[in-house]
Amino acid sequence: MALLLLGMVLFFVPHFLGILGLKNGLKQRLGEGPFKGIYSLLSLAGIVLIVMGYRDAPFDPVYTPMEGRAVPHALMPFAVILAAGANMKSNLKQFIRHPMALAVLLWSISHLSVRGDLASLMVFGAFGIFAILNMTLTKAAPLPPTQPRAKDVMLVVAGLVGYGAIAWLHGAIGGVPVMG
Repeated sequence: MALLLLGMVLFFVPHFLGILGLKNGLKQRLGEGPFKGIYSLLSLAGIVLIVMGYRDAPFDPVYTPMEGRAVPHALMPFAVILAAGANMKSNLKQFIRHPMALAVLLWSISHLSVRGDLASLMVFGAFGIFAILNMTLTKAAPLPPTQPRAKDVMLVVAGLVGYGAIAWLHGAIGGVPVMG
């Protein structure tokens, strides 16, 4: 569990800088390039340690999860489309002001619905709480200009292809096959 906790600290501390309003001041002091480098390295190291720690964590049941995979199968395509929409030009941000945070929240809920162990509660619960804090405590970027509808179609297609790739690779990466 030590790796898991260390990974969570390394990942969440830099991400909370934005929520706490400290990101811009630190960026000005360090310079944009060094700030982005440190932020990226800490985030990447955090994710790697979270994955390693999660895989090594003992299975300590906390609650009984739902039977079946209906919730993840229903939520995850939307989560991946929202995550893609956070960075692709489309009209999504005209309607959803924090698409990445909402994607993380849906990802968190879908995984908490089928996993009832302590490590899952820690990881997916922390990401879900972070997403809620992010959506409630940070201002969304100004509305982007309206995009052609073809961009929306491309977003949905990209999200569904991404979901298919994640579902296909989930067993190899996460140790739990999604399909079958």
